[in-house]
Amino acid sequence: MRRPVDPETGWDELPIASIELDARSRDDVPKILRSLQDLHADRQALAAVFAILDGLSTAPGPGGGKTTAGSEPDAPRMTPWRTLVLGVLRVLLDADEHRIADLADQHRVIRRFLGHESPEDRSTYAVETLRESLQPVTPEVVKRIEQVMVG
Repeated sequence: MRRPVDPETGWDELPIASIELDARSRDDVPKILRSLQDLHADRQALAAVFAILDGLSTAPGPGGGKTTAGSEPDAPRMTPWRTLVLGVLRVLLDADEHRIADLADQHRVIRRFLGHESPEDRSTYAVETLRESLQPVTPEVVKRIEQVMVG
């Protein structure tokens, strides 16, 4: 029996390892998600990546910076894991916040990576919050994250 995942839980409570990815896909998204899945399984490397993210500065905005994903009451929180997943996708796909919002809101597998297990979970990510929260995740930061993953 599956238990629903609370979107407010920590990264260590998400069943990332159990998410099945299409190994035959030639699209970029499953390849990126597979790397994040491997990173999630390596607690030491993931802690180092979170230390990198923790060192980034964000200008606080409405809701206190990167803690919320919108003004709606049911908007998901931008946890470090969500910031990592969406920030890496944004940089590696060379996508803007509108595409990332669409992927976060509509892509079934990405939603599972973000902790939205239930199909009834209709929470959405505001473009403005994604712009604010993901802005510090630059190509240089992703290169640092990749070095941790390779090391």
